[in-house]
Amino acid sequence: MRWWEAEPIWTTATKHRRKVASFLWARSDIPLQGVRIQHPQGFGKTNGPNIFASNLDDTVRMLKNGYDLVMLYSEHIDNKGHQFGPTSAEVKRAVKEIDYHLDRFLTMLEQHQLNETVNLSQESLADFRNMKEIHRPESSESILKNFHFIFDRFDQNLF
Repeated sequence: MRWWEAEPIWTTATKHRRKVASFLWARSDIPLQGVRIQHPQGFGKTNGPNIFASNLDDTVRMLKNGYDLVMLYSEHIDNKGHQFGPTSAEVKRAVKEIDYHLDRFLTMLEQHQLNETVNLSQESLADFRNMKEIHRPESSESILKNFHFIFDRFDQNLF
């Protein structure tokens, strides 16, 4: 079976009466088998990290209001990698910008007492093995216990 032949997680969750939202997640805005999620926002081109920050704020509100699954996508780092190369100063800056917003998001989860009940997963198609420093504020260490990092590898010739 190919990935596009499988049932997406948002469809499965919706079939099981879970409240589901997506922000810029490709194809999540298209009904599948007659099933459409409650808050679909399919992929759209974005520029910079600000839309990601806004979507993280909306995610916290949705989680507080009973959403079970919220999926976000940001192409900010990927755009900088394609534009300037994977080891460029611009990519390093983009990683720090996204990291800042993720740290702020984790802090908001803790402030709203959601950090013990929300599971997070971060996926990336980028290969950052050549980066020597990725900023991770010390304040986030205590709330990272439920944060999972999943990294796939890609062919660096894509740049």
